[in-house]
Amino acid sequence: IDLTEAYLHIPIRPSHFKFLRFCYEGRHFEYRAMPFGLSSAPRAFTKILAALTAHIRQTPIRIQCYLDDILILSSSAHQARANIKTTIQVLPTHGFSINTKKSQLSPSTRLSHLGSIIDTSQNMVFLSPDRLNNISNMISIRSLRKESH
Repeated sequence: IDLTEAYLHIPIRPSHFKFLRFCYEGRHFEYRAMPFGLSSAPRAFTKILAALTAHIRQTPIRIQCYLDDILILSSSAHQARANIKTTIQVLPTHGFSINTKKSQLSPSTRLSHLGSIIDTSQNMVFLSPDRLNNISNMISIRSLRKESH
């Protein structure tokens, strides 16, 4: 499950608005929600989502979160459907929107998650083709740099 503009769901204390101001094309703006790029945003968001995750785990649903990416682990397709349904009902009640275009909301034994492919039918986790390509390109660039020196 992918959350839509996750940081923007976290309100900022009104007395702190003044610290999050900026000017664009002569107009002045201030964030009233946590902006992307704020150095403390990942930690703050993780702590907030951890509290919600703890609540969801009490149902009990096996859930893992990394920033705005949520992975639900289930022992069967039937259980996965029930866990997904519960989770997508709980998230909006706590102010989070689900990005349905980027989320996989049906059970699967093979899933792309955080640059890895998780295949539970083969009990394997491996790098996605994009990630492998990026690593190969980095290695090629480093090799070229070494050769040019």
